[in-house]
Amino acid sequence: MGAAISTISPFAAGIFFLAAFSAGFLLPAASARACSCAMPKPPQESLQEAVAVFSGRVASVKTETSLFSSSSLDPVWVTFEVDRWWKGPGSNRVTVKTAREGASCGYGFVEGREYFVYAYASSEGSDLRVSSCSRTNPMELARDDIAALGEGKALPGEHAPAPVAAPGFPLTTGTTAALLAAAFFAGAVAYWFFRDRSR
Repeated sequence: MGAAISTISPFAAGIFFLAAFSAGFLLPAASARACSCAMPKPPQESLQEAVAVFSGRVASVKTETSLFSSSSLDPVWVTFEVDRWWKGPGSNRVTVKTAREGASCGYGFVEGREYFVYAYASSEGSDLRVSSCSRTNPMELARDDIAALGEGKALPGEHAPAPVAAPGFPLTTGTTAALLAAAFFAGAVAYWFFRDRSR
């Protein structure tokens, strides 16, 4: 019996370690704070305070996460194909940053959908930031903004096409943990198989 325990223990310990390690990948870190918003200001006042105000279609949404942990504060980079500007650089493509989850005041942009966006200077100063606390809305909910601010400035010519994602399987923290688990299990099975055959 002692021999059996000594044979099984390393394998069981490895499985336990892998389960704990995978849980560290999959369980997001708690947000440092919950989002608390005041009532959004009227369109004209929001326009004055924003760095950029535009309407456009979401071309891509990319989440930046750490290899070992994730948080509701993880930055999400959202690229727009812009059709009209009310304030800002006037380019036909712009990328803004928001938090990954609403708990950290992140805005849940959906790829392919059109929005009326109020973007502000980030704490770093160089990026445009969008918060769920702003007047940012899908276009169908932005009638009051357009009525107050006018039709904006339309961009001439055709917009650049939306970027096409490269084929393949997205490597997120969850899939990384799953691949590690599969590799460990396959290695363990191979080890025990060849060990038994060598006896």
